[in-house]
Order: sequence, then structure tokens, then C-alpha cells
Amino acid sequence: MKHSSEKRWQFWPAPTPTSSIFVEKFWRELPPGDMLSFLLGVFFTFSIIGYLVVLWDGQWYSWTNVVVTVALVGVVAAGYAYTSLTRRFKWLVLFVALHTGLVFIQSFFQQEGKPIQSSQLTIIGMLILIHIVLGYVLFAIFISRVGDRIGRIRQELELGQKMHAALVPPLRGKYGYVEVYGRSLPMQEIGGDLMDVVATPGRVTAYVADVSGHGVSAGLLMSATKSAIRTALHHNHSLEALLREVNPVILGMKERTMFVTFAGVHFDANRHLAEIVTAGHPPVLYYERKTRTVHTLQVSQLPLGAHRGQLFQTRVVHYALGDIFLLFTDGILETYRTSFELLDTERVAATLREHSAEGLDAIYAALRQTIDATVKPIDDQTILLLRCLG
Repeated sequence: MKHSSEKRWQFWPAPTPTSSIFVEKFWRELPPGDMLSFLLGVFFTFSIIGYLVVLWDGQWYSWTNVVVTVALVGVVAAGYAYTSLTRRFKWLVLFVALHTGLVFIQSFFQQEGKPIQSSQLTIIGMLILIHIVLGYVLFAIFISRVGDRIGRIRQELELGQKMHAALVPPLRGKYGYVEVYGRSLPMQEIGGDLMDVVATPGRVTAYVADVSGHGVSAGLLMSATKSAIRTALHHNHSLEALLREVNPVILGMKERTMFVTFAGVHFDANRHLAEIVTAGHPPVLYYERKTRTVHTLQVSQLPLGAHRGQLFQTRVVHYALGDIFLLFTDGILETYRTSFELLDTERVAATLREHSAEGLDAIYAALRQTIDATVKPIDDQTILLLRCLG
């Protein structure tokens, strides 16, 4: 089998790093009135710096200069706050230009200054006090309005923790003739990754899936996907038939922009065959004990939920005692440094081969060490190890 580390499984733009999906969601979905209160609070609080710039210079140019300086400082501060909190960084160029303009205006007017009079100092002091009061009042209004919203988000987080723990518990032990070790680490309280192992007479099916998005909607689709797969496994004896039955269920429940990537292995103990499928998902790594070779198994096709009537292709390999299959989601490959990058699957394969004689928990620990040394997590990370026992 050809060993390849091609990564053609991406069907969406490279993600950007974020400290919290829910924080970004909070600011992006903030009602316009509440956002206006917050930004005005920032404006009046930080525009005080404009008055301080005038006082620090010690020269008086005109009230027009004062107003322009104060206004620009406030607008730039509000602009920086808006772009950073909502992650709309394309607006950053505008506010950097305004900031540059502020510096230019200050340097331009410096040639015509006069000493500041006491009456002017008194007026500026009163204006600073007014700005402080207005900033405080606007922030108080903002906090009182968003209190309920923050409470709802906190409830969503708690619900998400319980939902993820129930849907994606750690997997460890023997499922029929397959030893299993798997863990899923969500980036947020409600991740989008899913993994499961189901043993039926003479067969074992294991898979990982990645639901696009995060939050309660992703969690609900995860639950529906897991339930549909378990139901379909009672009467389907191939991954191709399984996905063909599950696909309409996902189409009927998902939001328009959502989909589910999938990678699975279906073991047939009687014939020592493993059926492999990937649908819009990273490859399955297969360690062949006899040759000490790691094969990259992948079928390039669209994810679940892409369109109705979709057909799925699979591939079959012969396995032997001690062979290992590694399934994972794209989160273990994605990293963000100065630009979006991918951890090469060759490094993951090399770690698997190097530690193949150890227990699955030790292999998992070695994989995590390799991943953590390279990857700054920007997505959920799921690893599922499967060792054939017979």
C-alpha cells in the first residue's frame, strides 16, 4: 500500500485561533443597543487621554484641535475594542489609519501653540469629569443589560459539559477481539468531536466523527449522529450501508451550513478483514506489525450531510494479530503560529511505529507528547487507538 501524507480532506477554510468560542459568540451576537452602550462607554473613558495629551503638551492651539484630538482618541479606542472582541480584524486597518492620523494632526498643530490659560484648564477639567461620569453610567447600563445574557451563556456552558461527558466518554478496554483506548479533548465545553466503539457478534465497529461548529447545536447533531449509527449497526454489516442509512438522518436534522466528517473501521473477525472509510476526514493510520509499516488509508469523498442520495466508497485490508489502527480528528494536526499550519501525519505515523510494542495508553501518551510539542490547539482533539487481538 502506498504511504501518503496528503491532506486533501479539508472542505472548509483554515480556522483562526480563538480563546473562547462563547466569548466571540457573545460579542458578535450582542444586540446593537447593548454594543452601542459598551462602545460609547469605551469612547468616553479613553477619550480622556485626548485631554491629557493637550495638557501634557502645555500648548494651546484651538478648541477645534482639542475636540478633534479627543474624538479621535475615543474612536480609535472604541474601534480597537470592537475589532478585538468581535474578531473583525479587517476593520483594524481603518482604526490604525485613524490612530496614525491622530499623531499627524498633533504634530501639525504644534507649531502654533500658546500657553494654556487657567480658564481653559478649568473647562478641560470639567470636561474630563463629565467624560468619567458618562463612561461610568454607560458601562453600568451595559452591565445591567447583559447580566441575563451572561447567565444564559453560563447555563449553556454547564449543559455543554454534561452533554460532552455523556456523548464522548473516554474509551478503554476490550470490545470483542479489539483492544481500545480513546480520548476526546474538547476545545470548548461543547466540542464537535465524536467517537464510539460498538461490538456485535463477530464484528466490531469503531469510528470518530467531527461535527462542524461548536455549542448546543453541534452537541444535538452529535447526539443524533451517535444514535443513528448505533441503530443502523443492528442490521448493517458494512460501513458503506451504514453511512448510506445515516446520511439522510443527518440531512434532516442539521442546520444548513453544518456537516459531519467521518472515519471508521469495521472489523470482521471471521475473515480477518477491516473495512475502512473516510468521508471528508483525515486518514486512518494502519500499523502492520509484520512489516513494521504504517499505511495511510483514505477514501476522498464528501462528508456526511453534504447532499441527499450520496454514495460512499470504502476500502478493505487484511489485518493480523497485533496490528494497530489509529483514528483521529483534524484537531491534532491543526496549529496556529504566525500562520495556519498542519502537523505532518508522517510525524504522527512515526510516533505510532516507534511505540507500537507498548500498551495503548503508552502509545496515546507518546502521541500526545508529539502533538503538544508542535500544536497549539485551535480545535477539538480526538484520538482512538485500536489493537487487533485475534
